Amino acid sequence: MRTLRRLVRWGPTFAALCIVAGVQQESRAGVVQTIDSTVSTTVVRPDGYHATVNFGTVIIGSPNLTTNRFTLKDNGANPQNNLNFTTSVTGNATVSPLGGPTVLLANGTAPLTVGVNTSAVGLRSGVVTVDSSPPGNDHNEVYTVNATVLDHSNGSFASNADLNALTFNFGTFAPGSGTSSAQKGISNLVTTALFTAGLDLVSITPTSGDTGILTTNLSSFSNLAAGGTHNFDVFFNHNTAGVYSAVYTLHLSDQQTLAGATTQDVTLTLTGTVVPEPPSVVYGAIASLVGFGFLRRHRRRTALSSC
Repeated sequence: MRTLRRLVRWGPTFAALCIVAGVQQESRAGVVQTIDSTVSTTVVRPDGYHATVNFGTVIIGSPNLTTNRFTLKDNGANPQNNLNFTTSVTGNATVSPLGGPTVLLANGTAPLTVGVNTSAVGLRSGVVTVDSSPPGNDHNEVYTVNATVLDHSNGSFASNADLNALTFNFGTFAPGSGTSSAQKGISNLVTTALFTAGLDLVSITPTSGDTGILTTNLSSFSNLAAGGTHNFDVFFNHNTAGVYSAVYTLHLSDQQTLAGATTQDVTLTLTGTVVPEPPSVVYGAIASLVGFGFLRRHRRRTALSSC
């Protein structure tokens, strides 16, 4: 089939002969167009289709982000309108099929999957271009893709160092002396500036020991910002004599609402001792009291003798 462009160039006489011979004339050959499933229609624009896909935020290690919302369509009606198309990418964009040429049959469709590579932390973007032929009916379909990739969070019991296990000793107390408390914190260390995921405390498990004597008010939290610290209190009830120890496991995670989140466990150990006063101290105190009483009696007798 000849296009109208060539018929006109060869003159009206040849065009008339084609009509007499029963050859169908078309105003143009087929053109690749985009069917966008988000609007459920074929998008027709003289200069080609342009779309921007924002994939949002993920965490490093998640699979490459893709969408198959686009379908390519050859708008030609006859076999002579079969087209070739090639695809190319720039930046961090991905596409399937890649390269070409790929044959697109007249009035046929072909799936197109565009995406973005998530193998590095930071802002990720790129462009997918679909270039179709034949010349003279060429326009490009262009798809811009964007995503933000975050580094993993890092939970720590210190704000300036990576401390995954903390042991805190309350010290030694006498029985019946009440309850002591201290403040501690869990921090989200910065792994990559501006691109560190938030930290979630999913749960805290009393792993072993005297968790009824050595306790904490720490509870679940979510999306602790990089560089931030979540403070909590620990307590020691030292009313009963004994040597006490308790272990708590904190189950942490990257911000769980993001793809690619991974988990981390850190350990909190609390210790404390409650002992009666040793006998030597008691005996010393008694001796002091006895000595003090004897001295008072001696002074009183000396005063009476002077009278």
